[in-house]
Amino acid sequence: MESMINDDYHYKLYIDGLPVATIIRDPLTGDVHKDYFEGVPIGHYYLNPETGQSQHMLYNHWILTVKTSKVKDSLHRKIVGFEVEPRSYKVSPRSGDWVEGDPPLILEELDANWRDNSSDVDRLRINYTYTIKTVEDN
Repeated sequence: MESMINDDYHYKLYIDGLPVATIIRDPLTGDVHKDYFEGVPIGHYYLNPETGQSQHMLYNHWILTVKTSKVKDSLHRKIVGFEVEPRSYKVSPRSGDWVEGDPPLILEELDANWRDNSSDVDRLRINYTYTIKTVEDN
């Protein structure tokens, strides 16, 4: 997985023929990057400022936003935009509520036994989730 993050692998998503516009949030500061990116990255590689060691953060939650607009003289709507903001969460809350500031899923921090023991299927699961919302775009 780390090599795919290093090689900048992305998922390609489309809705109604429109490619996704990806919004990237800095994992350390929380700042949102102003540019859109093509495709959704699998994760993010960075140097930990506290340890100076490289880390691979896995994006395992997507916030999907579908932008719609009214069709003139109709009750229908058309899709005019599609955005995703990938996030990383170490632990999925059982309630399903995602809390800002939850620690990210860092691959280097996973238990070595978890990573090496392929026979323990339950421990090898990583939860991938998404939130979807529709907004009016005028």
